Amino acid sequence: GSLTTAHIRGSAADQVLVLMDGRELNPAASGTVDLGLLPVQNIERIEVVRGPFSSLYGANALSGVINIITKPAPEKRQTEIRASYGTYETSEYTLTHGGKLDKTGYFLTAKLGDSAGDRENSGCNETHATAKLTYEVNDSSGFSLLAGYSHRDSGVPGSTTYPTPSAREEDKRNFLDFSYHKDLKRGARLLAKTFIEQYEICYQDPEAWGGPMKDTTENLASGVQMQYSLPWGRHFPTIGLELRQDRVKVTTIDGASRIGDPRKLNTVSLYLQDEINLSPRLVLVPGLRYDNPSAYASQCSPRVSLLYLLGHNTRLRASYGQAFRPPTVNELYWYEDWGWGMGLFGNEDLKPEKSRGYELGLEHQFSLPLLARISWFDRKTEQLISWVEISPWHWQATNVDKAHNQGIESELRLQLTSRLSLGLNYLYQQAKDEGEEYKGNYLAYTPEYKMGLSLEYETDFGLGIRIETEKVSEQYTNRENTQKLKGYNLLNARLSQRLTKKVAVFATGENLLDESYQVFRDYPMPGRRINLGMKIGL
Repeated sequence: GSLTTAHIRGSAADQVLVLMDGRELNPAASGTVDLGLLPVQNIERIEVVRGPFSSLYGANALSGVINIITKPAPEKRQTEIRASYGTYETSEYTLTHGGKLDKTGYFLTAKLGDSAGDRENSGCNETHATAKLTYEVNDSSGFSLLAGYSHRDSGVPGSTTYPTPSAREEDKRNFLDFSYHKDLKRGARLLAKTFIEQYEICYQDPEAWGGPMKDTTENLASGVQMQYSLPWGRHFPTIGLELRQDRVKVTTIDGASRIGDPRKLNTVSLYLQDEINLSPRLVLVPGLRYDNPSAYASQCSPRVSLLYLLGHNTRLRASYGQAFRPPTVNELYWYEDWGWGMGLFGNEDLKPEKSRGYELGLEHQFSLPLLARISWFDRKTEQLISWVEISPWHWQATNVDKAHNQGIESELRLQLTSRLSLGLNYLYQQAKDEGEEYKGNYLAYTPEYKMGLSLEYETDFGLGIRIETEKVSEQYTNRENTQKLKGYNLLNARLSQRLTKKVAVFATGENLLDESYQVFRDYPMPGRRINLGMKIGL
């Protein structure tokens, strides 16, 4: 039931833009997406773009973009049931069903989950459901409707230093997404989307310091997106328009507001990108986006990338981009008065965080089934927002910090046989504080290196094996660089055995070495976890 967030190259979670089928999921109140509320049974694949990328995607793409692509309706009718049970009394039951009827397709998913948790007051129960309907008007156009509901009720154990044995959090998420596409003459393509999403978080602690506490945050987002692309000679330009409105309301146990009046934020965005084939070997992609929000100054985000084919199997990439993260509603308007001038207070004069980054990468496909990639990156970030103690116990959101992150990222993919594959990835980075007070110190919670290894094998008789290892270096937990978390090694595995064409059993193991480790200080991660399950196709 704990918060699950994404980080790219040492970034904070609110500096990563998370999309679902091209629609932004970052809530205006906090800016951080809880990936645990996204039902995995509805995900076909996940695309990751690293580096500043506001030129195409807009706000929050300070360090990169994660785009979650949902599954399409299957061509033939199919139904699948999964059930599993394991450590910490964790149970999961999922159902998927889909198919096509003439020009209409559908795909339905449902999930029930429950767990006692690995710590006191860390249990969780959750419910997810999604429905996708598609309609093909003809060979060149069609509609898609995606709706979803998620509910999670979980305990919040707090840190080991300050436990909260009675605190609980309830999360509710509902969304509706309607899309249209049409292929026009001469290779042109039109995409249009409208959406509405409601996301509510209710945190309560009857034993909170100062008396019972109950804070309810309501996010309501709606908008329209349009995109048009048209091949033209050596050019492939794309132009887009986005209109978005976010409404946020935060109330306490007595009905008072934490942010003053309910807040409404409107944003109008325009972007243009062109893919220019300068020669058979050289492609230039410039892009520019303009965002005009109501809560802070307008932003202009450029980006340019270059792809050069050194040979039939070798590619050289280079890019430069700028991006921004807007101040969240909580950072702008939060008002929590503890009395005597103490408390947490937002700042309506905040400016967006800004980054600019360079990247140079090389990719080669060897004669063996081996793909190798290596990239060098350099990103500088300014106007970072921090909660600063401007007087004793009086904290205010302020643009005070700078950061510089550079490093090397590499990846190897080797297909040893038709049934055996190997993957290796490595990240080395130097993430330094560039603020006046802590200049030269390492950024908190940014490990110097990460390394991952995966091995996948499938036998002739239906046995599948996947083994994953991860090694993470030690990391500092404060800006003073006086406290550290030790590095850790994780081993995960999955075994599956096909019993018949439609029935399979599986077992998953996480942290099989039972490593004692923390990702955030005083928040221990779960130990060894094993789950057993069965999958049945109907």
